[in-house]
Amino acid sequence: MMKHPRLLYLSLAVVALPSLLMGCSPSLDDQVYEIFKCGKAATLLGRPADADAALKKGATVFAQIKGPNQSLYMMQMGERFQDDFPLYKYQLSGQLEILRDLYKSKACQALYK
Repeated sequence: MMKHPRLLYLSLAVVALPSLLMGCSPSLDDQVYEIFKCGKAATLLGRPADADAALKKGATVFAQIKGPNQSLYMMQMGERFQDDFPLYKYQLSGQLEILRDLYKSKACQALYK
């Protein structure tokens, strides 16, 4: 049994608080990734107009990307997409289901309008 449970709770709060505070607003990378994955889902589902709409709505976010190698940055977004949505592990029907769920998400639908 712990002798100092308050100390444990305080330690947990100190460790968790920065993570909670950072979670209040998405980072630039997270904003770019949200636009990227919605555009990718629309493209893979054969809806190029929706992909274009997402990219146009995200233009101000993309303009904030700094650095000499934006191609590398976008490749990293592609790798993150593959990590989050390992489509290669599924048959076509499973791939389509994953992409449709992503496409129909509130975040993506807001970008397509």
